[in-house]
Amino acid sequence: MQVKVDDSGIPPLSTTTYVYVSVHEATLHPPQVVSPRNFTLVAYEDTFPGGVIGHVIAVDPDGDPLVFHLQSPHLQTMFR
Repeated sequence: MQVKVDDSGIPPLSTTTYVYVSVHEATLHPPQVVSPRNFTLVAYEDTFPGGVIGHVIAVDPDGDPLVFHLQSPHLQTMFR
């Protein structure tokens, strides 16, 4: 769309420019944990480093990429 700006000087001056509007689809749905919904993971001290102790499956109905991370700061140094 074209936008015109006028000032109130003597003589009045103006300029025009074009503004381009891009409409993006809004994220309408939050991601959902599919499996398991509530769970407890147990890791034994002799579990090898890098070993898998569980899986979490989640989906985003809008198709947005998902990122998983640990919420507790002290756990971030224990797990990668």
